[in-house]
Amino acid sequence: AGMDRAVLDLSMALALIQLLRVVDGTAQRTRLSELADHYLRRRWGAGNGKPPVRILRELLKTVVQSSAQPLDTTSKLVTTLFDDEADTAAAYGTYTDATRGLYFEVLLGELVAQFQRVADGARRPALEVGAVEEAMCNIQICVCSFMGLVKLLKVFPRSKALQMPALRKGRGMVQTFVKCMPFLSEHYANYAEDVANTLRFLQRSTRTLQHLCTQALITRNATIMNSVPALKKTLETLIYRVKLLCEEKGIADEFHIGVLTTKTLEGDVKLEESGGSSDEEEDGSSDENDGEE
Repeated sequence: AGMDRAVLDLSMALALIQLLRVVDGTAQRTRLSELADHYLRRRWGAGNGKPPVRILRELLKTVVQSSAQPLDTTSKLVTTLFDDEADTAAAYGTYTDATRGLYFEVLLGELVAQFQRVADGARRPALEVGAVEEAMCNIQICVCSFMGLVKLLKVFPRSKALQMPALRKGRGMVQTFVKCMPFLSEHYANYAEDVANTLRFLQRSTRTLQHLCTQALITRNATIMNSVPALKKTLETLIYRVKLLCEEKGIADEFHIGVLTTKTLEGDVKLEESGGSSDEEEDGSSDENDGEE
């Protein structure tokens, strides 16, 4: 407690954590996570204005990477900060309108990294039943956390601080999910409902990413536009792989390819010069909230 009172700003907080990391090595990793979380929650006053980006980034990464369960920690943070039904974002004194983009970018980046590890584990041959269940659960956690992050684009549809990382890192999430498709196909018979729900949750996020691509092209921001073609190509690959899985499992009637109305994040309909859009999207007909838009 005495040491905590001596920490007067975020720079000192980060310096203390770095010192403890050197002194204790890996023995106190979870303690470092808890301490970094404590400093992010603390209200530091407005004397120095916006908190330094580099320091906030390092503290937030420490919370996740030094925790005992990084994926669970990331999922909990996403729910705490971005769930519109849980007014608990106020618990973090460093989370403000000015730092929202930073929190979003760091957590999405950490989620992509953790999802890649989950995918690598799911691709190992001859997994035991317990390992299969764990991988299936972790894939669902990743997809649900991704949905929790991406829906923020709808809440703040004009925020460039959210759009850039969503375009770049969102592609990484979709690419990683494509790598998980053989695993989902292999274990579909025993986990049909889990696989179907995971696909539906992912669909909500990919629809928002489609709308983000439309908005990026309309605003003609060169920096943002440059990331659109690669993301759209990855989304097309995902649609093909999901369709293939449904055909292999004899559930193709639950999967449809339809022409989307081209919408922005704000829901505005924007027709291309040809009079329509050629974008295609998977549509799970059994999900009443995810009908074709």
